[in-house]
Amino acid sequence: MGFSDFFIFQSVLLFHKNIDGEEILALGLKDRSGKRVVTAVTWPVSNILGLGLGVHSANVSKDYNDSTANSYFDEGEISLFLDEKMGLLINLTMNTTPDKPDPRFPSEEFGKAYLAFFADKGEINRNFLTGIWRPKVKDMLGERTREVFEKYNGKGSLLNLNNYTNFLNLTNDGVDLPYVTTLYYQ
Repeated sequence: MGFSDFFIFQSVLLFHKNIDGEEILALGLKDRSGKRVVTAVTWPVSNILGLGLGVHSANVSKDYNDSTANSYFDEGEISLFLDEKMGLLINLTMNTTPDKPDPRFPSEEFGKAYLAFFADKGEINRNFLTGIWRPKVKDMLGERTREVFEKYNGKGSLLNLNNYTNFLNLTNDGVDLPYVTTLYYQ
């Protein structure tokens, strides 16, 4: 689902590891060809916490009427939360344009700090979103969602992880990963 400059995608949380304040998430999802792959994204919790914000997750009911949001202000709590969600279907929010100021930022200082952390991730996030599976544009509900999907039409690419060793090497090699901002689960 796409809205404004954010995109929500669904995956299975297979594993996570905190590396220097970033939760590296191993996700199971489908690539553009419909093939199941294991890939990775980062949830930069220390950077988000450094902005003076909590790290947010929400338990969303199937009809979206009965949802509860949680905010975490401690990396240890976030890690425990992720431990509980491994193997579950989750939805993640990704910013498609972190390289431009958002008028909804709470203050100019916040906007400057956000851009300092994430401005160089725009192309990485857009490439990731172009590489994941999604329905055909004509089959999507909502004009705004169709507009967002049309912007990210093309091949794109996903980092493929074949085993645990690949995951550990990824975390040690300092590979620049796409980042997510919020996690939703049912």
